[in-house]
Amino acid sequence: MKFHKILFLCSLLLATFISSAQVDHPVEYSYAISKADYKAGDSVDFIINAKILDGWYLYSSEFVADGPIKFTCTIQNSKDFSAGTVQPYKPFAHLDPDWDNTEVKIFQSVGQFRVPLLVNKEGKIILNGKIASQSCSSVEGRCVPVDVKLSDIDLSSLPISDYQVADPAVYDHYKTGEAPKTETVTPAETPEDTDTKDESMWSLLITAFLAGLTALITPCVFPMIPMTVSFFTKQDKGKGVKQAMLFGLSIIVIYTLIGVVFSVAFGKNFAQALSTHWIPNVLFFVVFIIFGVSFLGMFEIVLPSSWGTKMDQLSEKGGVIGIFFMAMTLVIVSFSCTAPVASSVLILASQGNFARAIPAMLAFSSAIAIPFMLFAIFPQWMQNLPKSGGWLNTVKVVLGFIEIAFAFKFLSVADRVYHWHILDREIYLIIWIVLSFLLGVYLLGKLRFSHDSPSDTVPVSRFLLSVVFFCFSIYMVPGLWGAPLKFLSGYVPPQTSLDFDLYSSSKILLSSIPDDRGTVKYSGKYKQPYGIKGFFDFQQGLDYAKKHNKPLFVDFTGESCTNCRKMEDGVWIDEDVISLLKNEFVVVSLYYDDKSSLPSEEQYISALDKELKATVGDKNLDFQVSNFNSNAAPYYVILGHDGMKPLNKPRGFNADIPAFKKFLEDGLKKFKGEK
Repeated sequence: MKFHKILFLCSLLLATFISSAQVDHPVEYSYAISKADYKAGDSVDFIINAKILDGWYLYSSEFVADGPIKFTCTIQNSKDFSAGTVQPYKPFAHLDPDWDNTEVKIFQSVGQFRVPLLVNKEGKIILNGKIASQSCSSVEGRCVPVDVKLSDIDLSSLPISDYQVADPAVYDHYKTGEAPKTETVTPAETPEDTDTKDESMWSLLITAFLAGLTALITPCVFPMIPMTVSFFTKQDKGKGVKQAMLFGLSIIVIYTLIGVVFSVAFGKNFAQALSTHWIPNVLFFVVFIIFGVSFLGMFEIVLPSSWGTKMDQLSEKGGVIGIFFMAMTLVIVSFSCTAPVASSVLILASQGNFARAIPAMLAFSSAIAIPFMLFAIFPQWMQNLPKSGGWLNTVKVVLGFIEIAFAFKFLSVADRVYHWHILDREIYLIIWIVLSFLLGVYLLGKLRFSHDSPSDTVPVSRFLLSVVFFCFSIYMVPGLWGAPLKFLSGYVPPQTSLDFDLYSSSKILLSSIPDDRGTVKYSGKYKQPYGIKGFFDFQQGLDYAKKHNKPLFVDFTGESCTNCRKMEDGVWIDEDVISLLKNEFVVVSLYYDDKSSLPSEEQYISALDKELKATVGDKNLDFQVSNFNSNAAPYYVILGHDGMKPLNKPRGFNADIPAFKKFLEDGLKKFKGEK
């Protein structure tokens, strides 16, 4: 009996070992040839057969979607033959949840590819090259690259294949063309990440809609409402309403087309560079300053008058075309007021993905168009509209102050990512404090610009709004000495950039882990909040965690990451959370947007996307995607000392303090082997 138990345990361990090895190598390749009796001038196919582990699938070589690594076979040039393009054999269509449910082509169980060769001689032909591919698990929700070298393959020694899989009776789906059933791949992102994305999109749409309403009450647009609506109300009731609806829809189409052009011109792959590279951020800073001072009255930004004249002439044609160009005339004439607001919406949308620019502009334009349609349907409502006057210029000036304030947000991103240290937290806050205070003074009528009308009284609405900005200015003052300013978390530079921080020093808790870290990589650039003494290099952190027998808390973060700062200022600051992080874990913060160059000997070509990783940020992001199938930030992973398998489910952005504390406690229990 004892012998059988030992045999069973040995078998179980062996099976576990074999299974583990297979997961690391989910695809095995073998090779064949279409015919053996080839001669000079003949075409022959080099055939690649793939045997795929159960529960895994292999991406094919032909599909439109960007993102997954497609199957490629690169064959070195030879005087003996010329190689063509690799062709897949009957891949299946698959909606991939890891890539926004875009359609890709995959193989399951087995796969087959062919590479046509034009041979230039008879006899022995040697082939060298490389296969690059990616396989993903439909159970584990992770992907691994599967790269194979083709070394000195003698075509004449290969078996002959007729493009049929080894055992068609087992794989009947090759006959029917129907894919076998498989579980949906579970993405690495957490439910909290998905909720955050949905919340972020709704937040963007609401912000864009409010921005459209703001643009509506500027001096260039608001006076156009009664003029335009009167044109429709002079028509027959039914005809006027129809024309008003077409007019509103035309405005929506025009602005949405701007969003489409913006998305197509740049593409989603440019979004990250836009949010972290210094050139676009400094450019946006300059653009916002220009728009801001133009709203204050320094100058006016207008399109060529000939454009408006031409659109006005085309609008006189009547019909649908005439209504469309009438809407185009409104867009052009109001450009000086709407362009700064619309560009702000586009830039805000592009911080996540350029595709978001389309729904953002749809929401923005709807806010402008809907009032025109409603007033045409219910003209009696026009009597309740306030008269045009100096208040419109007040709206424009307020927008100017806000544009200038937000301009420094973009300069701050470049400053933090590139470590210029010209706009640290206290400097940034001083600028916002002064701008907010001056805006309050302006609203009280104590500060006037060139387009302002003189007034001896201050309306109650302006007085109340001035109180709001005075209070906001006072609220920011304690931040100069370290107050967390949770309301502004992520929108102002982090507290670690302060030279004099009274608040954080009072929150620093003594750690039970001795500070024997030695020289910490990148410590001259980064500081962890609340006195955490961790690392900024994964291997250093792992070595230290092993030394002190602590689990590793990996913090995938970024200098330009707004939600990362919200988590630090709103969740990490909790005494229980910071105590756990400081005493029970070794914290490693890996910045995806660090532009520091890696030493030449540490630069490498990623097996995941075949691109050179030349900066610290490139290396950290590649590490995150390759090992955890996620590029979210923030992204928190708790690891032991035995590999890249998380001790519990990784966590994205979620400001629930008890849930985050439980996440830390669960990971700690798993590390200690507790149930």
